[in-house]
Amino acid sequence: GMLWMTGLMAPLAYRMGGFVSIDMLERALPRVISAALSLLLLAIMLWVLVVAWDRGLNNHVDTLSGRGCSSSLKWPFGLEFGKCGDKFQNNYQYASLWVGVNLLILVNLELIIRQLIKLLGQGHRLKPLSADDFAGAD
Repeated sequence: GMLWMTGLMAPLAYRMGGFVSIDMLERALPRVISAALSLLLLAIMLWVLVVAWDRGLNNHVDTLSGRGCSSSLKWPFGLEFGKCGDKFQNNYQYASLWVGVNLLILVNLELIIRQLIKLLGQGHRLKPLSADDFAGAD
């Protein structure tokens, strides 16, 4: 459950700026240079996410390590699914992170498009990303 919550909530936190970032340089630079730097950093993040997508699919979800049986996790009540019997298959766990990377790629593409719009001087047309648009636990 924790892996699935991470995989599903990380894209929302990324979209809202919830990850740790150092934006001192971005704030000190002129608007156009700052927007170009942000676009470059988003492109680098997209590259890292694409590498993570490939590694996640080919090394975990669709390989022997992802198709193995967990040594400690068991299905409740002795339910038997697949080749592992009462043990939990690892591909369910690894798939959560791969799904999260897919969602992070989509969010990254949205942020790149938003940054391009800002770079072209049309940022005033964009609706700001705010936490008010999402239901919270508070």
